[in-house]
Amino acid sequence: MQRSQIGILHPVRRNIGGGWLALLLGILSSTPATADERWATLAERAPAQTSLAILSSDIAGTCATFQKTELGKTVCGGAFAPLIAELTRLDRASALRMKPAFGIDWSELAATHAPAGLFVFPLPDGTAGIAWIVGRPQGAPDLAAQALSYFKQRGFLETRTARGPAQAIHVQPADRRLSPRGMFVAPGVVAFANSPAALAVVLSAGAGRSLAADPVFAGTLRASGKPPNETESLGAELAFFVRPVELERSLRAKSQNEPQQPAATQKPGTSPADDRRDSEEPTAKAHRLGWDALQAAWGRIRLDANQVNQWEIHADVLAPGPYRGAMRMLELQAGPAVELPNWIPAGANSFGAWHWKFAAAIQGFGSIFDESNEPGPDGEGLFEDMLNGLRDDPEGVRVDLRRGVFDQLEPGMLRVNLPANSPKPDGPGSAWVYLAQARNGQVVRQTLDRFYEGDDRVHHSRTGSFDMWSVDEGASLFVEGESSSVVTVQGLAFDGQRLLFSTDADTLAKVLAGPAERPLADDPAWQTIGQWMSTLPGSETCFRSFNRLSASLQEGYQAAIDGQSRDDSLPAQLWRRFLFGSSSQRGEPPYQAAPRFDQLQNGLAPAGVVVDRMNQGWKLSLSGLRTEQPAAESK
Repeated sequence: MQRSQIGILHPVRRNIGGGWLALLLGILSSTPATADERWATLAERAPAQTSLAILSSDIAGTCATFQKTELGKTVCGGAFAPLIAELTRLDRASALRMKPAFGIDWSELAATHAPAGLFVFPLPDGTAGIAWIVGRPQGAPDLAAQALSYFKQRGFLETRTARGPAQAIHVQPADRRLSPRGMFVAPGVVAFANSPAALAVVLSAGAGRSLAADPVFAGTLRASGKPPNETESLGAELAFFVRPVELERSLRAKSQNEPQQPAATQKPGTSPADDRRDSEEPTAKAHRLGWDALQAAWGRIRLDANQVNQWEIHADVLAPGPYRGAMRMLELQAGPAVELPNWIPAGANSFGAWHWKFAAAIQGFGSIFDESNEPGPDGEGLFEDMLNGLRDDPEGVRVDLRRGVFDQLEPGMLRVNLPANSPKPDGPGSAWVYLAQARNGQVVRQTLDRFYEGDDRVHHSRTGSFDMWSVDEGASLFVEGESSSVVTVQGLAFDGQRLLFSTDADTLAKVLAGPAERPLADDPAWQTIGQWMSTLPGSETCFRSFNRLSASLQEGYQAAIDGQSRDDSLPAQLWRRFLFGSSSQRGEPPYQAAPRFDQLQNGLAPAGVVVDRMNQGWKLSLSGLRTEQPAAESK
């Protein structure tokens, strides 16, 4: 009997640390004015609809501090030199080489001791506008002159328009394959935009129409913690503000910086209508799934290359309820830290522990299931209909999974990512194992026995006190729609109290075989992260995790540099933007010039995440370790 049942969604599939690492720049404050005052000045020039703002009080110090960290050494080292050279040859803009978009690059910013902010915002045509806004203190380099010199060497023509005490500058390329750019120069500030449309949006910001006047933004930077004072190490603070749903839409939209291809060479299916639909779809999808409850996040990033924790991020997330759709999976509740099971080996890629109402979370998962199998409003209710059919169909198994399993599970959950016990040549190199506790084990066991009885595809075995059900490679214990958003379950085990399920039956069998030879609890990286976690207030803690970023970010990176991959996940989108300046495959990005992932691993150290409940959302704390010892400590 074949069952069209449930898959299990990875609750933290879109890794938070991965998103911010692509944007982590660092900061060094070195002037008498407080950081808050300088950031507020930049926000007064930024568009009100900004979806991402990253604010530095001294961009030169930012670059210097960042380059001292392991991540900075990796990004600024030789691994990316071939890609930067190829971006230069193609005159293609990305985070690694900004000059084609703005006329200035990191080398100019690294010599400018002034406040600076990077802003991303939507444009009227649905594409992403990006602008740098930089202060102009006395004695600072004339960045506008440097940018104009670059554009004129490229054959751009300059047009100036007076706007009160400011001047708007448009530079138009003679080569129609290139895109026009824009900037404005005003007393005390200069701005660089990636298009005239973006410049127009920036110029529209003013009294009552800027990011500083936004009711959500107002006061958030002051509320997220005080800036460093002059007696502290002035090398480690960055502020950020983000609207997650709007930012994802911007990241998925066609970039203004992408090289324009002649119509005859454009790939099929890439018409402007397709571009508009692709840019709008994430927002509509987010609304259907309830993700638009995630209204905004803001906070600070601190860097210090000489500390064990090289970087820390502290953020507040505004997400007022009540939640609907997939957001019900994030109805987390406070709970104690779990004791790590001895079967988690020291080589584990990650683990996460959280507390929720399992039955409510399953309802949230149902929205993901519906969208994965039949995107759009027509798919709503598929999951509930399927569960009802399992319970009511007279020719089916007549099993009520809601009452027999979901309602019987405790709030505490543990999720572990392990290197796959038997890696497949073209399959994932890791497997997920989940652990839940049952209140009424007899009910759960009876339900599972009835559910799998008579199914020839399912193998039943006994290991110690555990009953285990498994299927062969290519099958699933819970047959679901074809979607990367839903994880295939190949192994499930139950001992009357503990319920374990995994994406790889062999890995689950190894877990059941006994304790790890060297458990994760003995790993120094976890011990350091665990010690950091213990220093944070924990009365409302609802989520804790440990991640080896070198493992967590690999899949998205590999998808980004594979020209044939259709992976559309947020990590892959972020990597594509960072490396190639585009989330699409337009303009044939130089995939072959990107470094191999193993060249980046030293900069991606283990990290920890702690989430605490607040009245209108959550408070997040993230920290990344240093893997090398500073010279003074290594002697």
